[in-house]
Amino acid sequence: MKKITIKDISDGCVLARDVVSSKGQLLFSAGSALNRTHIEQLSQYKIREIFIEGRDIPSELEFFDSEAVKRLENQIEERFRDSLDNEVMQESLRVAKKIILERALRNGQILTKSQLNLIARLKDLPALPQIYVRLAQTLNDPRATAQQIASLISADPVMSAKLLKLVNSSFYNFPQKITSVANAVSLLGFDTICNMVLSSTVIGLFRSEQKAAAEIINKIWEHSLGVAIVSRLIARKKGIKDNDDCFIAGLLHDIGKIIIAYFFVDDFNQVWDKLQGDSQDTLDAENDTLGYTHVDAGSILAEKWELPELIIDVIKYHHKPYESKSNEIQTAIVHTADVFSLALNYGDMNQKVPRLDSDAWKSIGMGVDDIEPLLKSSDRDFEESRAIFFLQISDLQQDSRSAAPSRRKPAYLPRK
Repeated sequence: MKKITIKDISDGCVLARDVVSSKGQLLFSAGSALNRTHIEQLSQYKIREIFIEGRDIPSELEFFDSEAVKRLENQIEERFRDSLDNEVMQESLRVAKKIILERALRNGQILTKSQLNLIARLKDLPALPQIYVRLAQTLNDPRATAQQIASLISADPVMSAKLLKLVNSSFYNFPQKITSVANAVSLLGFDTICNMVLSSTVIGLFRSEQKAAAEIINKIWEHSLGVAIVSRLIARKKGIKDNDDCFIAGLLHDIGKIIIAYFFVDDFNQVWDKLQGDSQDTLDAENDTLGYTHVDAGSILAEKWELPELIIDVIKYHHKPYESKSNEIQTAIVHTADVFSLALNYGDMNQKVPRLDSDAWKSIGMGVDDIEPLLKSSDRDFEESRAIFFLQISDLQQDSRSAAPSRRKPAYLPRK
């Protein structure tokens, strides 16, 4: 049952309720099929709205998963099953159904047909890297020791090299040189180690043999590393204890773009071409062109990998930080860092710099005078961190052959 205005009535509409005049006279009974003559009579009696058979759902839901919409409708109707014996309850059902469906639409509880298609196309998403899975399992054991964690990491030469390079870099700026993985684990702490392993393994996971896709993916990762570095600096300035959580959230905020470029490079290029000559928001351009967004793709991966809530929130809301309910400050930080990373053109994205959400800027408590030192610090850290996080096995082999490692060129990703 749905309510419509007289101007929207068409021939054949079936009344869901009796229609009575202002004086209480029955004009048409429920179940009557209306024709043009009936419609004219309704106008003469100045009837403005009627109830007809049909589903009263938001028009946007025509593009959504019809089965999911119908299931939700059935659940609502079932709760009203024993109380629809009067007009008040019938109207309550109609309004409740409409509001609940709109809420489900806003909250992403009902997927679009394009999003369902995307899920089907992404059925071959890789699993989380095994070293991270084993590490997470070990960290969940209250009896885990730093030596056990160090042994796990030491079994992976690339990971060990990255960890030692990172802990001895300006990224952490420890006063003494750290020479063992065990010492690095003790200094950084278990959570930071876990985040570092996740970031390093994910970067190595999506590597395309297609030149065009590989170049795009490299650019996105470099931009994301810039976001991660700026996020960590802001979090430190704000006094957030677990600032490395902001780093990993910043690094993975655009993982959906990586997925699109890796699996569907033609889709990515369509959006990219549209953005070059348009001031349109990225999400709007993706929706208009593809029917889904990088947020959708990233959320699918986050759900498959069961990532921490903070990372999921940042993936979902870094374009709209005001919608985050559980991690507002961290999401605002990554949103701000995203704008600054684009401003500094990390990854040579050459993308238009979006507006910074004013509430996000207020929430992180920084002033205009903080911008220059922040961006200078991030730029100082970027190149060194880039060489560390994108370190490959071939670079380790070169290290072992080199008599003078200090003269070795940084292990950068291929660039145009």
